[in-house]
Amino acid sequence: MKYCNKDYSLYDFILNGIGNEEFVETFNGLMSVFLSNELKYPLLIAVYEWNARFSQTTSCKEVLKAFNDKMMTSGFWLYSISAAFNPVQGLRNVDASTILIKIPSYTEEEYDCIIECQQHFKRLPTAIDKEQIRYHSALIPRMILFWCIEWSSNLERPFEDVLKSFSNRAVNYYKGRIRRTLERASSLPENKTLIHQTAAFFYLNVPVTDLPELWEISGLFIEEKSEMDGGAYVYKCVCPSVGMAIVKYFQDSANPTINILIADPAINWRGLELLVSRYFRRGGISTVSLADKNLMGEKRQDEQLNISLSRSLEQTTPLINTPILPGTFLILRRGHAVIDFIAYSSENRGELFFIQISKSSYTAHESKVTDLKNKVQGGNKSVLEHYMGLCQTEDGKKRFPKVQAKDINNLSKKLPKGVYYVFITTSDSEIRSTNTNKNHPVILVQGDDVKSVMGSEWDLYKEKF
Repeated sequence: MKYCNKDYSLYDFILNGIGNEEFVETFNGLMSVFLSNELKYPLLIAVYEWNARFSQTTSCKEVLKAFNDKMMTSGFWLYSISAAFNPVQGLRNVDASTILIKIPSYTEEEYDCIIECQQHFKRLPTAIDKEQIRYHSALIPRMILFWCIEWSSNLERPFEDVLKSFSNRAVNYYKGRIRRTLERASSLPENKTLIHQTAAFFYLNVPVTDLPELWEISGLFIEEKSEMDGGAYVYKCVCPSVGMAIVKYFQDSANPTINILIADPAINWRGLELLVSRYFRRGGISTVSLADKNLMGEKRQDEQLNISLSRSLEQTTPLINTPILPGTFLILRRGHAVIDFIAYSSENRGELFFIQISKSSYTAHESKVTDLKNKVQGGNKSVLEHYMGLCQTEDGKKRFPKVQAKDINNLSKKLPKGVYYVFITTSDSEIRSTNTNKNHPVILVQGDDVKSVMGSEWDLYKEKF
């Protein structure tokens, strides 16, 4: 096919395009060749990366004038394909329709072929662990591309080094998709709350059995059978980078979701959980300082209790059996007995904090510190004994002595040394001096003290509870 620019082949144009300032003119020239009377066959014209090729000041009219009446013997269809949800400006709504198509991930056979192809062209090393690539990529084409981008410049780079840079790239990409999905929810008033609540569920480790359409077409989640949830089918992050992106998004941009959840009285306690969890999961090394107050609101000591953390983990199995190291914040699966979170502080060789959050007072709340005697789900030990047994020191030794029968029998009076039960509540109800629970060994976080577990954001939201 003839093309007027002798210094720039049609192949080069299709493969790479040219500078944006010349693109419209070249595009129109190319179309005049395609749509000339010499062309006798049906033609599909697809413009890839429209937003990247045409500046935002370029209207569709300028680009599409190539399709003028003199060159056309019949009408034509224009397809605008986007994974970024950004509509092309200039199209009249009356002429436009939207078809949502979920592009599937690779099959196992396709995945193997793609990996071999990338190895042949020296974009991936010949000796790689395909299972690790599959685990971190979830057979998603874009994620395979990210591996190639990170590895192709130096095939000798160690896997762990490439994994770190790959994860950063993937997390940034998925964080952007999460943000755009939640932004789209603002135009769906009937589903906005549900869409934001679903995002919070994934952050708070709450099982999701029904996925709003906007999240389903995002491609971020996959439905699988979950032994942790009694064999029910629940939605999970499609790959580890999605989970990390959710955490990163809520570290940086949680306020829109918090505002929406708190505005709904039926679920504003979810906003409370989100505020607390977010403060404990700030990233890096952080410390939460608590006033040591009993259920009467009286200080046991002037010295504060410090919870120093450096990592957060989510419960992903019915029974946690892996050691817990100092500095760990553990987000338990919704429905876990007695407690919502566990914080194993790095202070004093390791101090264990069982944490419960509620809008109710301690007296009205269903579970109490004494319920730490209950058996942990899927195990034969009490909640207290199970988690104390998992705690280790930095050098890998058991942190606490074996729990004795007297420890269980004395739960209404005291906890083993280095173990605490924290009850966080927005209720202003005070426990009466005649209440039989008043001497329970609980650290009460109430009133102005709630700021210690939420930070300055408590000042913004405390009137909402």
